[in-house]
Amino acid sequence: MKLRIKDNTIRLRLSQTEVRQVEETGLCMGETPFLGGNKLRYTLQADSNEENIFATFERQSLTVFVPADMAQNWAKTDLVGLEASQAVDRGGALHILIEKDFQCLHRDGEEEKDNYPHPQNT
Repeated sequence: MKLRIKDNTIRLRLSQTEVRQVEETGLCMGETPFLGGNKLRYTLQADSNEENIFATFERQSLTVFVPADMAQNWAKTDLVGLEASQAVDRGGALHILIEKDFQCLHRDGEEEKDNYPHPQNT
């Protein structure tokens, strides 16, 4: 799973295997290690108790929650992405994107073979 953060936007991109994992287990996790044993953990979690997409950040861990029925529909259809905006402090908003990861058009696809075929190549 790829994590991209830019200002007030969080974007998760998942390969075909990772989307299947969310479909089957409701969970996909990744982590990035830093010096001193610290790690940034990031998780996509489908939850049947939730009604909206939202994110939390606690103890060096980013978790994006998505309603389980929404995650199932996304995994089983051609729907590319899910998105939501979440209110944050001082009247701001956090924009959340969850997307199926496509193969790049201008790069050797070997390392991206588990990504979805790019629509312009089909």
